Amino acid sequence: AMPNILRSSPIDIDLLLSRGRLEIPQYQRSYSWRNREITEFLEDLYGAVQHTESWFLGIIYTYNSQDETTHARRLTSLLLDGQQRMTTLFILLKELTLYYEILPDFDVADLVKNYSNATLTSLIFETGTDTPRLKLDEANRDQFAEYLRGGTREEATFNYYQNGEFAKSHELLNKAITVVREWLDKDFDQFRGHRDELENFKRLVRFIISGIELIEIQLDNHASFYNIFENINDRGRRLS
Repeated sequence: AMPNILRSSPIDIDLLLSRGRLEIPQYQRSYSWRNREITEFLEDLYGAVQHTESWFLGIIYTYNSQDETTHARRLTSLLLDGQQRMTTLFILLKELTLYYEILPDFDVADLVKNYSNATLTSLIFETGTDTPRLKLDEANRDQFAEYLRGGTREEATFNYYQNGEFAKSHELLNKAITVVREWLDKDFDQFRGHRDELENFKRLVRFIISGIELIEIQLDNHASFYNIFENINDRGRRLS
């Protein structure tokens, strides 16, 4: 049976992340973006910020399950399609929280750090915890959570095994972090002294939070999602 679409609605990053946790199903293939896709992602995002137009990041498919925890009902959305975009976005969010480290002016660096703590931390982690709001597939989730918890650029590394069945996706995630970090360094160097770094940072963060548009399609039965997943997963490549 095909899954039923519960609802299809536009959503921004703030709403998507503040309502609970996103989880990549364990059976999904791992992160697979390479330099080209990551660079295109960043170019498109920065281009949209420059032109102050909203940026459509595509359709994501989710399946929502309520977690009855002792504290509260927390929404966990299984992210059935959209893993590459969300993981890359999370890496960018994390690297932006560490952006202050490359700013030579201590006062500006301090303001940037405070602003990122106030705006980005609650998007990356569940409120008041160090539990990431994005849980990757089994091969990568522990290492990725460790990376997200790193307090400095030096600590925020993706420790990965260089052999074994998970080596390839670990290597790609590690590379993705490097690509995003180098992009931020290059962007800063390019405009060093020619722009207000705090204002520029705020503008970028505000855009990410509310200027990125997604369409979320919520399905009511993820068990039968395999049927359509085969067609949308990686441009029609079969899962096997």
